[in-house]
Amino acid sequence: MANTNPGANILLTHENADDFFGQKENPTKAVLFTKKMETPALWLRVADSFAGKMQFGEVRLAEFDLMQQFGMSTDALPKVVAIRVNYDGSKQKILYEGPNDFDKIREFLGDVMEGGPAVVELKRQLDSLQREAKGLKQEIAHEQERTSTARAEAARIKLGQVGQVETVRKELQAEIEKTKAAETAVREELEAEKRAWEEKQQQLKEEKAKLEVEVQALKDVQQEKAILLNDTTEENFFASTLRPLRAVLFTTKADIPQLWLDLAAQQSISCSFGVVRHTEEKLMTRFGCRTDSLPRILLFSNKTDTPIVYQGSIKLDTISAFIQDAIAGGPAALELRKQLRTKETEAEKAEKELRDERQRRERESEEAQRTRKQQVGQLEETVKSLQKQLREACAGAGAELQRVRQESEEKYK
Repeated sequence: MANTNPGANILLTHENADDFFGQKENPTKAVLFTKKMETPALWLRVADSFAGKMQFGEVRLAEFDLMQQFGMSTDALPKVVAIRVNYDGSKQKILYEGPNDFDKIREFLGDVMEGGPAVVELKRQLDSLQREAKGLKQEIAHEQERTSTARAEAARIKLGQVGQVETVRKELQAEIEKTKAAETAVREELEAEKRAWEEKQQQLKEEKAKLEVEVQALKDVQQEKAILLNDTTEENFFASTLRPLRAVLFTTKADIPQLWLDLAAQQSISCSFGVVRHTEEKLMTRFGCRTDSLPRILLFSNKTDTPIVYQGSIKLDTISAFIQDAIAGGPAALELRKQLRTKETEAEKAEKELRDERQRRERESEEAQRTRKQQVGQLEETVKSLQKQLREACAGAGAELQRVRQESEEKYK
């Protein structure tokens, strides 16, 4: 039999692997796949930090069957895989994709133990949005710097000494071409960003469709109506641990709302549903509810006595998503979902700032082009005026020369 002491590292073989993965008392397990013939000190250190909380195993290169079972190739090692055994006996495998760093590996395993794949995925999405927001802010700063440079160049042209007309014309033409090239580059960048956001939107739609399929599957498995809670029924309801969650609706309505019945049918496998009318004064007082603040939804977990207050809109989809987050990752997943919405808002704000900055730059570029055209026109008018004066001066000099010649010829006749 495999050693079931949480925190102790177990060298796994084909003989003890089934016992190790089949043991349910410690539902979270961490396995290191390695080429080394000795257990790395980093892995032992991670195992010690989780002593009493989860099981640790190690698979070496010679265990071909286990390597093949988990889809591991020699050139991919070392790899860390977390296995989480659900309450229904199913297993979830989560691959660690970060660096060989103690703090990062420990944080990953802690997330798996506390909330499972949902928390890990939400953190990855949050990190991705933070990187996108940072990139957008850097792009805004870059665009502002380019705008400032363009303004300085325009000021230098306006204040500088005008040289020869042809030289000025060539410089203006080159500047116009440069501005057009910059405009083209900005448009290409905007198109690339648009495509990226469209791909992200499509991914979210696919994830939503997958969740809808899962919800329908749960609905088909079992349906159950909500329970009216009073002095007689509330004790058994809150004492039950048959399901990991209990959702309670406090309402002024005489009948159970249809939305609550739909939720009960949808989430009945993992969540019990109760209803407290405003006339149940003891329960209203016990949970700090006032009639003027209803409806109110509280979510209770088997792991804690403190309820989670639902603060979203009273809609089937939003309440269902709230319960699913609580099932998948508990309070940690709910908090990460809140942070994710905040980062999405920040990213949208940064994108709007970038669009505004580029539109402002385009307007300034158009104004600069108009100014340069006016300058060129003024220079051309000056050249024409000088050419006219030169022609008039040459014509006057020719007439004077002709008069002097005639006087000389008459004088010497």
